[in-house]
Amino acid sequence: DDNTSNSSAEHILNLYGAQYSIGGTGVITHAGAGSCSVFGLIRFTKNGAQVYSRTANTHSMTQVKVEVSTGSELSIGSGNLLLSSSNTASLNFLRIYPGARLELFDKQIISEGSYAYSGLTVDSGGILSIEHSNGLYSGNSSAAISSSGNMNFTLDSNSVIEYSGTSNQIITGLGNGLATTNNHNYGILKINKSGGSYAGLNASNVTARTQINLESGELRLSGYTLTLMNGESSGIIRTSGYLYSEDDAGILNWKQMNSGSHEIPFGLNSSTYIPLMMSPLTGTPADIQFATRGTASDNKPFPAVSGINLTIDGQDVSTTKI
Repeated sequence: DDNTSNSSAEHILNLYGAQYSIGGTGVITHAGAGSCSVFGLIRFTKNGAQVYSRTANTHSMTQVKVEVSTGSELSIGSGNLLLSSSNTASLNFLRIYPGARLELFDKQIISEGSYAYSGLTVDSGGILSIEHSNGLYSGNSSAAISSSGNMNFTLDSNSVIEYSGTSNQIITGLGNGLATTNNHNYGILKINKSGGSYAGLNASNVTARTQINLESGELRLSGYTLTLMNGESSGIIRTSGYLYSEDDAGILNWKQMNSGSHEIPFGLNSSTYIPLMMSPLTGTPADIQFATRGTASDNKPFPAVSGINLTIDGQDVSTTKI
């Protein structure tokens, strides 16, 4: 499209095929790159599996946005998923629609970098599945979403970020690069690991606003705090996954927990499940923290306890009797 007018039509390329491959020194572009407010649009719209392959890093795309439409299951076969950039900050250079799935495997979402900004949106019900060892976004170029080119992102409170695959992964959180506000926190954090691998925290900066979904495998707390903002019992669901604490500092911080039965799905491994059931009776909603670790048969060594007073004959015995 060679029309640089900001009032020109948006030209859309709808892709219904199972394979999409780009390579060489080709360029997909729209006029007015970097300054025009009108973009071209590539829309993956097949109902079912589609495979994206970028066979050469010399292929470029400018002034064109990408959408993964409802019903599409787009997977990255080779290369990284390339997004356009602009001199105007925006979060819709890539949009994953409700009911759409983008499976990155161990690949990345990157900006082509000609202009100052790029960004992406995961809608309510949209799924972004990643296998990158450094997690979703680390504030540098070595995660599923590369920060290069001021790449930003926003996650709907009902969007799904799925940690998957057979290799260990870091679950990234707030405070890295541009990820500083609530829309960067996970909506639904899904763990779908296999082959004995785990997804684990490396800081106490990971928050799920709506739900933690333990589909399969281990979510390892690694001595840090994982925060859940939804106080309903539906805040955590599981199929066969589990939380691995095994450290007084490996904490699930369940915020605003309501009355009713809540299951804290601790486990040691795929065959040893040790859930804790919690049913608050009064004082709800309340923030409650949970951790677990192995002890001897006499329950020693006791944890360092705070916030619990147990007195016998006027003596504080909270650190020796609990």
